[in-house]
Amino acid sequence: MLILMALAPVIISTSCSKEDDIEEIFMGKTFYISGATINGKALNDEVKELYENPDSYYITFNETTFNGKLDVQCHFSGYWSADGKKKTMIMHIDQYVNTSSSVLTEKIYGILQHVTAYSGDANIINIKADEQNFLRLRLTKR
Repeated sequence: MLILMALAPVIISTSCSKEDDIEEIFMGKTFYISGATINGKALNDEVKELYENPDSYYITFNETTFNGKLDVQCHFSGYWSADGKKKTMIMHIDQYVNTSSSVLTEKIYGILQHVTAYSGDANIINIKADEQNFLRLRLTKR
């Protein structure tokens, strides 16, 4: 019991100070949009059809820039940054993007414009505008 009490501060400080390796999670990787939550409502069934298409609804992260594609007409790019300790993230899209092709595309784009945080790991990430609006990204299509 005395040993556990002595180790407790070390265990607590180690678990609280864990910082994500941003490079390992994001850089040089392409993630596919596999789910979305809009205003607290999961839209996974709606996104499932989009997820099946290998040529759309993806984001590729490079060192400081990203690019992606939602639907056939909707390409986007910009710059991003993330803080592995605070789990915060920003994405700035640097040009006008036409999202008029579908309501779902417009909603997904709306989240991308307002990203403030992320959670997850190098295989599945949630990028969040807030707790009610986020996208689930997967590293692989299957």
